[in-house]
Amino acid sequence: MEDPTIISSGEILHTFAQLLGHMEEFLKIAVPAFVGLISGAVGSLIAPWVNWGIEKQRSKAEARRRFIADARAELQHNPDKEKFRESVLYSRLPTSV
Repeated sequence: MEDPTIISSGEILHTFAQLLGHMEEFLKIAVPAFVGLISGAVGSLIAPWVNWGIEKQRSKAEARRRFIADARAELQHNPDKEKFRESVLYSRLPTSV
């Protein structure tokens, strides 16, 4: 009579093969889901930072345009170079170009 508590090596291999089959199916679903989760999280952190950089550049460009328009208007209104050098606009000119 065989002892029912003793498991044969064939049964162990069969159970292990079934477990690997289930593991393979699980990994086919879990790995893409995990990669999607991580890439979504990274994307949600990077997107606002990139947007902020773009808006910062737009803001700088708009400030430059306003400065140039103000300087042109001042020079058209008052073409005296000496007075322009004493103005606030002249003091806002960048020292290095």
